[in-house]
Amino acid sequence: TRSRRALTPAGVRGGEGRGSRLSLCPGQRRRRVPHARSPGALGVSAQGFRQLGIMGGGGRRAPLTALTLALLCGLEGGTALRSRLLPRRRSVLQRWSTKTDDEANQGLRERLKVRPDHPRDGKADYAMWCGAFKTQAEEYDYELPAGDVIGEVPADLVGTVFRNVPSRFDRGSTDYGHFLDGDGKIIKLTFRGDGSVRFQNSFVKTREFQEEEAAGEVLYRTAFRTQRKPRPVTLGPLNVEVDAANFMDLWIKNGANTNVLHWGDRLLAFYEAGVPYRMDPTTLETLGADDMGLGADLREGIAVDIAGLPLPGLGSYATAHPKVADVARSRETGRPKDERLISFTWNASPKPVLKFTSDAATEDGRRDEIGRNLMKTELQVYMWEWDEDFRLVQGPLKHSFRNTQIVPHDFSITENYYVFVESRVSGSQVPYILGRCNAGECVAVDSDKNMQLHVVPRDGSEARVRELAPGFTIHSPAAFEEDGKLHLWTTGWRAENVTRGETGGGGLLGAWEGTAPDFERTPQTLLYHTVYDIEQDKVEAHGVSLGLEVVGIDHPHINPEFEGSKFRYMWMQLAGQGTEKSAPGVGILRYDIETGAKEEWYAPQHLFTEEPIVIPRGSGKEDDVYVLHSYYDAVLDRSGAYIFDGRSVEAGPLCNIVYPHAIPHGLHGSYSSQIFE
Repeated sequence: TRSRRALTPAGVRGGEGRGSRLSLCPGQRRRRVPHARSPGALGVSAQGFRQLGIMGGGGRRAPLTALTLALLCGLEGGTALRSRLLPRRRSVLQRWSTKTDDEANQGLRERLKVRPDHPRDGKADYAMWCGAFKTQAEEYDYELPAGDVIGEVPADLVGTVFRNVPSRFDRGSTDYGHFLDGDGKIIKLTFRGDGSVRFQNSFVKTREFQEEEAAGEVLYRTAFRTQRKPRPVTLGPLNVEVDAANFMDLWIKNGANTNVLHWGDRLLAFYEAGVPYRMDPTTLETLGADDMGLGADLREGIAVDIAGLPLPGLGSYATAHPKVADVARSRETGRPKDERLISFTWNASPKPVLKFTSDAATEDGRRDEIGRNLMKTELQVYMWEWDEDFRLVQGPLKHSFRNTQIVPHDFSITENYYVFVESRVSGSQVPYILGRCNAGECVAVDSDKNMQLHVVPRDGSEARVRELAPGFTIHSPAAFEEDGKLHLWTTGWRAENVTRGETGGGGLLGAWEGTAPDFERTPQTLLYHTVYDIEQDKVEAHGVSLGLEVVGIDHPHINPEFEGSKFRYMWMQLAGQGTEKSAPGVGILRYDIETGAKEEWYAPQHLFTEEPIVIPRGSGKEDDVYVLHSYYDAVLDRSGAYIFDGRSVEAGPLCNIVYPHAIPHGLHGSYSSQIFE
């Protein structure tokens, strides 16, 4: 039941808190923790956090260790001691930042030992990192007054931030087998311009979620590593082992856990192996599956197309990465703004293979072992565009991927093109059909096959497909056209790791199975820059972005007002540098694509950063933005959000919004200038 009571750090009673993280070390089973009680384990009120200056980064005020907080404020009733030691916040913070000879403050500095920043190589304590990967079942609705925010929320920050977070990782006695199988929950932060923050969250209550909630057990198979408890049997004379509990069940549970966007009058939660779900932007009530006005072209079911027939049980899915772009390019042309939502739906079309041998050569001269499958699958995407009133203005435009078994996770747009990078992934789905494993376990990255660049004209003319080096592309944050060339930025695993076969093993994203992603087994993610010569129809360059050759990153974003147009700056999650090792997010990075210059800010040790959300301030200047950076602090076992001035992230955050509870690590989100209350 949604809690409507006011809930601040001072009002949260002590509970399991820090000790719960010990159950999340490698090899141990997840424990569900009632987070509504956990923050109070330290007994620190909102005023205590504010006065202690939890800001972090580069020698500035940083979060204090749990031990120091306990010593200063006591495990219970620290208010009296705190009031004696810290009577006036502003003057105390000023004295901390200057080496005063004041004896009392000198004593405080000696007692309040701040945490160091994360090391530059991003090396992290895995047990600490695992702390956020536990079920957070509570649904909150509470106010954080301006006085409970460390620093000040900018007065001109008005609107709503939405984020999508996998937030349940177990049902009954079954632990989910993969982080990306978690049930999605929408986080909503409301900024009114008065310094306060309203926090709301609610699960996306898909049909499958509601059925499993009622049954108290896993009922559906997921895309990665979770399914019903096995019942292995052997089929008679064929001597074929199957899992009777999952045999021939190809319906994939809609986790609704990947992205969230408000467009027109709809708030939609996205999952790329399902249809979007519509939420009430005010209450976060789930309103049901949404076909985005496409009718039969986007419906729940198994994403398979058989000769275009509307067969029962078959359907299609929508990408979790829709784009919003001003197709009129009003900043450059002077025309009125014409923003559109641009997205694609997809399904798989089985193609009969007439020759069941292993001698069918692919276009690059290598041989595909297609004899192990009775069908070859062609992935089909359909491009769509909607206006600001959610009226369909363009589509469908069909395009096919013929050399992979997964549809691209993301794409980019320019003035004239949709742009995809096709990662080469193959495998046999027979074990999936037999119920022995999930779909994601049956495929893996082809480490010796070239990726492919797909440049698809938005006017429907013939698409162009050209080869790139082997690799694995994840996100496609931005692209633009200039002087007859198309520039594309993508994130992907380090190519050298992929060509050596270092892709984590155990199927697709196998290193992410279990309690939490294992960065020791995951290839490092880098920012790639691809240049395609439109007139010459050739790839001119493809490689790691200038200045970021040994900088691990993730989730880069541009000012959303520049989507599809020329831009200069990117903001992204920083995951260590100076090494080829992968790491979780440990800071924030601002990157200048023209000069290769970068500004960086490292978070306090054991505080892990997540995807940034870039919020334009309305001036039209590209870097005049706020950047909201969510995080999980493993020392405090709490989550929160920093807000940075996008023009100077190295100066540190403008404010720190500390939630009175933890939130699992999230995926993607968005900003709306509207307030929904």
